[in-house]
Amino acid sequence: MCVKRNFTPLNSLLFLMPKPAALRDCLMPEPAFSIFRLGRAAGAIAAAWLAAGLAGTALAADPGKSAGGIYTCVDAYGRRITSDRPIPECMDREQRQLSSSGVTRRVLRPEPTVSQLKEQKAKAEQAKQRLQEQENQRQRDIALAIRYPNLEAHAKARRDALEPSQLRMGLIEKRLQALQQERDELQKRLDSFADPQKIPAYIKRNAETNQKNLEAQERAMANEQEERRLLNARFDDELARLKNIWQAQEDAP
Repeated sequence: MCVKRNFTPLNSLLFLMPKPAALRDCLMPEPAFSIFRLGRAAGAIAAAWLAAGLAGTALAADPGKSAGGIYTCVDAYGRRITSDRPIPECMDREQRQLSSSGVTRRVLRPEPTVSQLKEQKAKAEQAKQRLQEQENQRQRDIALAIRYPNLEAHAKARRDALEPSQLRMGLIEKRLQALQQERDELQKRLDSFADPQKIPAYIKRNAETNQKNLEAQERAMANEQEERRLLNARFDDELARLKNIWQAQEDAP
């Protein structure tokens, strides 16, 4: 049986002298024994810290498993699936990550398909085109306001644009009147023959030519009327835009 001894100078000398193993163990100074036990405790603490660090790294590497994360979705067959990580069966549809209390943390959207990517690209192109059209319209409005600073300027431009058409319509109307008078005279001559077989060929040709000329002039009149309608429609549209532009200019500080 060993007896605990204090570390004194005499004990130190005895400790240094050769002696049996059992006696050496009994004479081992208390400080040396304490240091040995302290080293073992320090090793255990270090191991614990290392284990804690590895656990934290694992949680950081897999956040889906941390803090009780739950993934849930409805697959293509209508089944509700839950897991502690993203669900392979629902990669083509929406998934939700829930907390342990069932509150939605985030929503995982599916990766777009090729057709969806094409559709998104087409929509982006359409949006870009709309923006370009808006910019083009803005530039046209600026040019329109410079060209027609007021109502009087625009009204004069309308009259000037319609005047050539009005002159042409006047000439066409005169031709129509002359052709109608010629037709009436030819009709009288045609009616003077009781037997249509006895009507001279030149009278028939004149009647046919008159009819063709009348139809041509009527088409020309219809074209002029359509041109005037389009011109008036254009000026009406311009005037509607100009009124907004003029009003905005008046309201501007």
